[in-house]
Amino acid sequence: MSLDGCTLPKRFNIAMGTIQWTPDSRSLLYVKNEDDVSNLWSQPLSGEPSKQITQFNSLLISNFDFSRDGKELVMSRGTANRDVVLIRDMR
Repeated sequence: MSLDGCTLPKRFNIAMGTIQWTPDSRSLLYVKNEDDVSNLWSQPLSGEPSKQITQFNSLLISNFDFSRDGKELVMSRGTANRDVVLIRDMR
């Protein structure tokens, strides 16, 4: 939304998580998880449909960022391991 409050805000259906501006400030870059696989997507502020940036078929993206000059992208990927242990009647 503009600071003057005269234009309507734009709304995008982006899941909660890490969201960053692209270096040109024309799009938002975000992580989309489907079937335990993460990929980066770009949502243009112009309202055009979002487009998939990466084509990974395994692992989850936990974080990402651009280099200072905006020419390179770094990310951390891996699996999410969760163990649950139930202990009963402990004395």
